[in-house]
Amino acid sequence: MKTKTFFVALLFGALAVPSVAEEISDTLIVKRPEKVTIITQDTLQRITVKGSKQNADYRYVQTISYADTSVVKRKTFGLKELVCGVKKCERKKGTVTTDGYLNIGLNTMLDAESGSYNLWPSFDVAIGITADWHPFGAKNVWSLGLGFDWRNYRMSTHDGYWAQDAAGMMGLTPSFPVGSSDKVVGLHVTSLQVPVLYTHYFDSKQKYFVTIGGLVNFNFWAHANRQYEVGDEDFDINTKSIGQRSVTVDAYMQFRAPYLPKLYCKYCPMTFFKKDRGPKMHQFTIGIGF
Repeated sequence: MKTKTFFVALLFGALAVPSVAEEISDTLIVKRPEKVTIITQDTLQRITVKGSKQNADYRYVQTISYADTSVVKRKTFGLKELVCGVKKCERKKGTVTTDGYLNIGLNTMLDAESGSYNLWPSFDVAIGITADWHPFGAKNVWSLGLGFDWRNYRMSTHDGYWAQDAAGMMGLTPSFPVGSSDKVVGLHVTSLQVPVLYTHYFDSKQKYFVTIGGLVNFNFWAHANRQYEVGDEDFDINTKSIGQRSVTVDAYMQFRAPYLPKLYCKYCPMTFFKKDRGPKMHQFTIGIGF
């Protein structure tokens, strides 16, 4: 009886002694983990490691509690939080984000007199920001924006240059003065731009999409310019108050397909000049968006 009692006491004593077969260390090295998950709350952090180089079924879980909540209340504020672009943030149904845009294109005037305008090197530059509403999730976006647009229309000098008659009508003179050289002619327009757009994404990564809508342009500044030289004298003449429409609306489309950049085009069904202030011409642009 005494022998049995001694054996039981010895057994319980052995169970009470903590195991020292594995040394506890502050450093844990897991080579080639399959997945690492870190969840941080106000007073709790949980780290989970799944899989390793030696063992695909390896699993490590550590939970850390903080008594002082100020230790874990940290937030990184960067560009992603400042401007949440179409491809930078997770979209949930009903969220509103912001995004910047930059469009650079080549433009011309359609329905103008044949040969009066060249597509090269006329240019269009637009820059601004949009507020993007996601009412049905990430793949459908309604946008309202504000920006500025600069348009230059380079004209062939063989048709002369822009001039204004006594009634304020803009037209082309027959030619430059005799002996002119280094001739440059163009129209220049600056606008406050308000995009109203809809975008649909065709993939979950939001790489391929089409955007359609309108661009409302408040054309607050426009002028015609001609530059030339006669002998040793240089001329740079601007004609203001040319009678451009104060408000125009462009039909706009932008798309991105596999292996292509963002391409856009826009066409204004409204004439460039007001009625009885110049020839009927319609603005058209193609370009790349950023």
